Amino acid sequence: SGRARRMTNAFVVIQFALSLVLLAGTGLLHKSCRRLLSVDPGFRAENVLVARLQTPYPRYNDPQMVRGFYDRVLERVAAIPGVRAVGLTQSAPFTRGNPQENVIAEGREPKPGEPVVVSNVRIITPGFFDAMGTPVLKGRSFRASDGPDAPRVAIVAERFARHYWPNGEALGKHIGPQGDTSAGRWRTIIGIVPNVRHASLGEDPSLQVYESFAQQTVWSTYVIVRSTQEPRSLVSAIRAHVSSHSGGKPHLG
Repeated sequence: SGRARRMTNAFVVIQFALSLVLLAGTGLLHKSCRRLLSVDPGFRAENVLVARLQTPYPRYNDPQMVRGFYDRVLERVAAIPGVRAVGLTQSAPFTRGNPQENVIAEGREPKPGEPVVVSNVRIITPGFFDAMGTPVLKGRSFRASDGPDAPRVAIVAERFARHYWPNGEALGKHIGPQGDTSAGRWRTIIGIVPNVRHASLGEDPSLQVYESFAQQTVWSTYVIVRSTQEPRSLVSAIRAHVSSHSGGKPHLG
């Protein structure tokens, strides 16, 4: 009947329209995936193992004991066959948590009423960048000599350096948390690294600051291990070394 033909034609039109929508959506999704795959995250994830490590509390209740705990962990894990580099960080990329501070630059303190730019702050050990495959573009990484009694130092990402010194050199400049009036408030910038995407590949890189673990100790960390083999094959060995040589029973998972 004429009514049936009209209904059939209507269904054909609807199906054709939906097909166009699906094709357009597929094309946009493919384009987005290609764009994300071309993004440089600031690190190299191949053969890298990330594990959560928590110090046993209250057995370890002061910074010196915590640093000793983690020093033993790093020493033992680094000795495992197949481990190329190992480091600790307060917060690893694509994990929960995003520690932030209002970080200011000396001589560029905001005037009353001016907004303060928030920076992502990561507490790391000297081996962190090697384990993550993140190069130090200028200056140097942290060393064992950057301890609690040494002058405070920091490493910043490229975007942070360009934000405060767009036409100058960030190395040697001083930064510190806003509101900290202590004598050792300023950290000297000793290195510059690439911007690292912490939340997702699609995010705009944030302002990032890295501080020495020995100078700003935290109790909960992530262990980053770069290996020469399939990293999951090292899990049992890492867990055994941490449990038997660290003096406690940390959570590793």
